[in-house]
Amino acid sequence: MKSSSVSPLQVAFKTWDGVLRSWKIPRTVYPPREDTQFLSDVLKEELRNRNSCRILEIGPGSGAVTMALALEGHRVTAIDIHPEAVAVTRGVAESHGLSEQIIVHEQDVRTLNFDSSYDLIVWNAPYLDPISPGAQTFQWRDEVSLTASVADHQYLSSNIQRGQGLGENGFLLLILSDGDTCKQISRVYADDGWAMRPLARTRHGGEHLVALCLWRPWPESRIFTLEEAESTNQVALETIGLEPGDRVVAKNQTSGKGRKGRTWDSRTGDLTSSWVLPTIGQVIEKPHIIQLRSALAATDAVQRWTGSTSIAFDSANAWHNSLGLKWPNDLMIFDKKYGGILLEARQQGLESRIVLGIGINISQAPQPWGSLSELNPSGDVEQLTHHMTAAIAHWFDRGPAGAPPSDAETLGIAHRAMSRWGAERQQPLSLNQDGLLFVQEP
Repeated sequence: MKSSSVSPLQVAFKTWDGVLRSWKIPRTVYPPREDTQFLSDVLKEELRNRNSCRILEIGPGSGAVTMALALEGHRVTAIDIHPEAVAVTRGVAESHGLSEQIIVHEQDVRTLNFDSSYDLIVWNAPYLDPISPGAQTFQWRDEVSLTASVADHQYLSSNIQRGQGLGENGFLLLILSDGDTCKQISRVYADDGWAMRPLARTRHGGEHLVALCLWRPWPESRIFTLEEAESTNQVALETIGLEPGDRVVAKNQTSGKGRKGRTWDSRTGDLTSSWVLPTIGQVIEKPHIIQLRSALAATDAVQRWTGSTSIAFDSANAWHNSLGLKWPNDLMIFDKKYGGILLEARQQGLESRIVLGIGINISQAPQPWGSLSELNPSGDVEQLTHHMTAAIAHWFDRGPAGAPPSDAETLGIAHRAMSRWGAERQQPLSLNQDGLLFVQEP
């Protein structure tokens, strides 16, 4: 660390009201940079219709984002392990008349008091590389700043999953890079069953950054576990009072069915579950789009379960190279079907209900079928079910921020997933706006 005689750094940052504000910081404090502006822009978009949110910011650094949030009327608690960053953020609050809006503590994540309930928790560790040596003007403490602790994220995630720290509709907003540490961090939240949604992406130099929204999918949902059922879809359709996110799980399904009434055989330890999907209005539209979303959600969940999670959760190109889709509802592994989906709907009066049934071979399956034991021999069906719920939320639930992938995005991703599998007799060409497949005959 440089001696205290080193002159402070003059920094500037434009807040949401368009005013360019400047202040001085020690050169050991991370200054406002491209990632700071990126985070600020995302927050501005997501909070524009929200008033007086309670926000926890982890690692405020120079206090730039803290100030921007407080100027918009939000109440911010900021924590940082650096005494210099704490002092700077407090100084920013005082100099802008925001001391009642901003509370700053010198502490780390693992000493947090989770008695408070926040609407939003924001965390941006400084992932960008330092400025080149010839232009370098600051020397922040990279030994503890530049790499966010995976253990800290584990602590945060586990406490929130126990119902502490976040309000009912609260969410996390993380700025992650494409580095190995961030992949480990995203894995922490994936394993804990968080729903994930990229809100924005950017690139600075050789660094890719993603603003990732994480939330607990349907925290009030119920799980109905049955020792045996003829069909989980049938139970989910006929049970009164089920809400979106509720699911029916059968340890043994005796009369599972697939598309066009075909039977689906399962073994003990396989996944045989049905989820109630959100519906908008009384009319169930675009069934083929819903079908594609369901298949993509199932494959995303398998991707997470096998351990090769994609942060963005948005591209078939990021899937394990053995996974793919066969239109309209087959889940493929090494050119063999390992699972399938079945959508069924029922409308009674003003209530419409869509149920998504998913059957997946986890244990060894006889030929010609495939199973996920080929990718994850020790995999647990309960863990896969948690991943499935999170993936379904990404594709169907409005969630606290952003929106599910659009129809156009869904069609594009599905087409790439299907194009990876050249059928013996037909090659997928395109999907139309309703999700219908066009193929090329030999």
